[in-house]
Amino acid sequence: MADLFGPIQSCSGPTAVAIFYSGDNPGIFDFEHGKHGEVNTREVEAIIREAFRNTSPPTGELTDTQYDDEGTSEYFLGRSWDGHDVPALRMHEAAMCFFTPEAFRYYLPAYMLAELRDPETADILGYNVVYQFGEPEPYWKETYEKRLSLFAEDEKDAVLSFLRYMQERYGTFEEYLVFAEKQLAGNNGLDSA
Repeated sequence: MADLFGPIQSCSGPTAVAIFYSGDNPGIFDFEHGKHGEVNTREVEAIIREAFRNTSPPTGELTDTQYDDEGTSEYFLGRSWDGHDVPALRMHEAAMCFFTPEAFRYYLPAYMLAELRDPETADILGYNVVYQFGEPEPYWKETYEKRLSLFAEDEKDAVLSFLRYMQERYGTFEEYLVFAEKQLAGNNGLDSA
């Protein structure tokens, strides 16, 4: 097992350090200081919180689906984007697909913060956020454009900070990051790639 994960390191004192490999990209994550490489999780969290702190909650329906929204409306109705329990969000991972553009914009920070606070419990939530900003399928293009058009510049910057964090941490999202940077860098709607 040591060969798969690299040399086993022992920790002494209060600092916990994890060594992981993503393909040929070894990384060290310092849990005490919230740092992975150049990206500091606390800084990314602060950027997200500041950018979305005055974002208005959605009015009207929270989901666009004509079918069962898997409890999305019931769970999120009347709740802020802040203060969610990570396991509860994990149970509502599909909500990002069901949300109206307004609800997506408003509740997105909850999912990004879940990944930053507790990536193990968040499981695929961070990945799902990244995928929401990748190149959309043709049938999803109109919704994608509407979602992007709602984000303020500081919110776009916060999303990009999170996407860069995900790329640096896991090393598998470059294609998504490049596409998202083109779309979010001062552009509302799809930019021709």
